[in-house]
Amino acid sequence: MNFKETEQIVNLAREQGKIAMVGFNRRFIPRVKELTMHGKASLIIMQKNRFNFPEYTRRFVVEDFIHVVDTLRYLMSTNVVDLKVNFLKKDNILEHLVIHLIGEGCTAIGIMNRNNGVTEEMIEYMTPQNKYVVSSLVETTHYHNKEINITKFGDWEPTLYKRGFYQIVDHFLDCIEQHKTPDPSINDSLITHEICERIVQYIDSNVD
Repeated sequence: MNFKETEQIVNLAREQGKIAMVGFNRRFIPRVKELTMHGKASLIIMQKNRFNFPEYTRRFVVEDFIHVVDTLRYLMSTNVVDLKVNFLKKDNILEHLVIHLIGEGCTAIGIMNRNNGVTEEMIEYMTPQNKYVVSSLVETTHYHNKEINITKFGDWEPTLYKRGFYQIVDHFLDCIEQHKTPDPSINDSLITHEICERIVQYIDSNVD
């Protein structure tokens, strides 16, 4: 929950020569991974909204919104060079948050409304003349000119596969067996945590 503690975990793993990995499962979700095969996006929009569930800022950002930040970083395929933050807070409770992550040739927008009318998650991934929309992390709609193509899972595909949990566990176990560095590495995940800490600090310093 606190960036300093996160740094301590990373440093301890490094000092002890241990393999450590953060469970950012969205990097392993098939429909999300497929987006990276369609070329570099110039604009990405991700929404992860919840029905009527506002929360204290740090818990909102570090427990939940962190998955938006990391997924956008993964899909941007470039370093984040600038961060812009907008938010709505009432009675010390954070209701919604919007960020812009700026990278070379790519802008990524992350949105979370925790006072929403529905719990939902969607990604819009835009390359020149193409748009891919991943709905609920399991269905992709591809728009090109006047053509629309939809890719779905079969009815019997396990939810844990569709949500990337089988894959992330298999990857971590393989890294242990093969003595490899996980992808994302613990150092890469630290960047995501650092951005989230910057978001928390910005919100806390801009509230009356």
